[in-house]
Amino acid sequence: MIAGQRLQELQERVNLAADAAALAAALAGVEWLTDEARTFLVGAEYDLRTRPVQLDFSATVVAYAKAVEQMLGQRLFARFRDESGAAVGDCRSDLFQKFMAGGKPPTLSVMSDILRSKKELALRAFAGRIYVDADATIFGDAGVAGLLADKATIELRNRAAHDTVLTREDALTARAWALGILARL
Repeated sequence: MIAGQRLQELQERVNLAADAAALAAALAGVEWLTDEARTFLVGAEYDLRTRPVQLDFSATVVAYAKAVEQMLGQRLFARFRDESGAAVGDCRSDLFQKFMAGGKPPTLSVMSDILRSKKELALRAFAGRIYVDADATIFGDAGVAGLLADKATIELRNRAAHDTVLTREDALTARAWALGILARL
């Protein structure tokens, strides 16, 4: 709710209609996004449209990663915990077990490891019930698991979090990566 209020306050000061429209054009059905994810994404779209090219785009790259982490956590991991009927013992990863027991949501890195693991049978079965062709769209090399494990994107996200100046082109790469994952959710 706080993120939604912040977005509304920002919209009152800055016209974000063009950025919300760009997001809606690039990602069908944006109404399913959480307020937080929408805030991250619209802010990133605003950065791409308005930030001078000679400035650093690290925050833009991070915003796209935060949106992915937020939505993957909500659309798959939280739903699995809340709806699947699976028990903590049905999960193989220690960090996944902690999340299932009420702990912190997994990070993108941990989500990637979990999705690539062939041992998380309960999660795979659940995803197969809620996603069309989950073996490809969620767990496949061209799906969410493959996109999360992409070495170039991992390096880009790491560079964004540290002392490297990122370009607008880097931000566009992060945008394509994020929208690719979100479209599969």
